[in-house]
Amino acid sequence: MKIIVITGKSGSGKSLVAKLLSEKLNSRALSLDEVSHLSLENEDIKAKLFERFGKEIFDGENIDRKKLGEIVFNNQNELEFVNNLSWKFIDEWVDKFLESHSHERFIILEYALITKMKYFLLADYKILVNSDQAFRFKRLSVRDCVSEKYLLLREKNSLSFSENEFDFVIENNKTINKLCLEVENIAKKIQI
Repeated sequence: MKIIVITGKSGSGKSLVAKLLSEKLNSRALSLDEVSHLSLENEDIKAKLFERFGKEIFDGENIDRKKLGEIVFNNQNELEFVNNLSWKFIDEWVDKFLESHSHERFIILEYALITKMKYFLLADYKILVNSDQAFRFKRLSVRDCVSEKYLLLREKNSLSFSENEFDFVIENNKTINKLCLEVENIAKKIQI
């Protein structure tokens, strides 16, 4: 099994690239962002977050991610606390997933923070998806129904990437047809 990781800033098109590439390679793509959201449903994690932040981050029984985000994106220590809780959960979940899918030729892992995780070092291929801020903010404001102020706060805490750490860099400010062609070319190179 070969591991392909895809990363980029929020709204850059990582999930779309992962979907397109998984179709070309006939493989599975796993969004670690979705697994991260699952971590917020874990009772132990919810208890630790309640202990740290109180009931104001909850909407009934569930964690309100926007309320939590407003807190942690304003405080690097709190962001690290939440990330460390999530990453432990993600590591365990993904390790089980990889073990149960070890017979597959390729597995694609997509996540904005994957460069901070062990999977980045384990990856056979690394793909960075770049997109300019205006393009990303337009997409995110519609997708996530959040304000520009919130997006700027999130952006302030996002990772910076060094293109020389990646096997492929996709500039996603183009049409969907051009993006599909770029992903198809990457798939051909990976399958060689």
